[in-house]
Amino acid sequence: MMDKKEIMWREEWMEGVEEVVEGVPDGVYLCREGKVVEEATVVKGSGEHTNFVFEVVGEMDDEKMGRFNGMFHETEVKGERRRHVATGRRMGYLRELGCDIRYVGEAGPNARANLIKCGGLEMPLIIGGMLKKFYYENLGGFTSMEDCVDYLAERDVAGYGFDGLRDAYYGKVANFLLCSFTGMKLGTPWNGRQEVNGGYIVVKNNGDVVAFHSTIADEFKDFLVRKMRMEGPSHQRHGDMVIYREGDRYLLKLGLQARFVLHQ
Repeated sequence: MMDKKEIMWREEWMEGVEEVVEGVPDGVYLCREGKVVEEATVVKGSGEHTNFVFEVVGEMDDEKMGRFNGMFHETEVKGERRRHVATGRRMGYLRELGCDIRYVGEAGPNARANLIKCGGLEMPLIIGGMLKKFYYENLGGFTSMEDCVDYLAERDVAGYGFDGLRDAYYGKVANFLLCSFTGMKLGTPWNGRQEVNGGYIVVKNNGDVVAFHSTIADEFKDFLVRKMRMEGPSHQRHGDMVIYREGDRYLLKLGLQARFVLHQ
């Protein structure tokens, strides 16, 4: 049930919302200024642009690398057998070996600059921490943004060293999600400015609307943190979740993607 304030926002945006709701297929859609943007995914995998590099630390060799890279699971769709990267098995195997992963850097040419503009010099480390929580600690299982914030604060991945760490990391994650929602893409040079004027609308497949005016950005950030989760992209398509060797180092790329879960 919407409260009075939410109803006022809904009425303010109803003209644009009606255009969006008509003929909406199953799913959740994000809308900016009355236009459908994309189903459910705010931070979308984009090959090397959203891949981040980690070093495998521990007893790794070429034989173990081959075993890791050879782990798949099969599904059958309309009689066709398909092979998919077994994310949980691969990361579980690293843990069984006693290996850890350590953040190295960004695979894409623009990600570092965009992240720094979004959240300061420490922002790449924060994204690295979020990816480690999702893939290594949770084996690619359900990981909310709140889970990521707790993990970042517990380990102080940016090395802040002061009290109130959860608030600090919450703010960084929330701002990253807002920047991503309002136009920042890691594969494209970004000027640090939001591309949305007026407000934000989220429309569910049943026509329910959640709308926020741009003057209440903090409340919208809270909404993004509450309603988004980490997600693995198609690893075979985006070229991540494969260990490779550079000299005497074993490296692993992990893909970043984040999705809405409005049913929570």
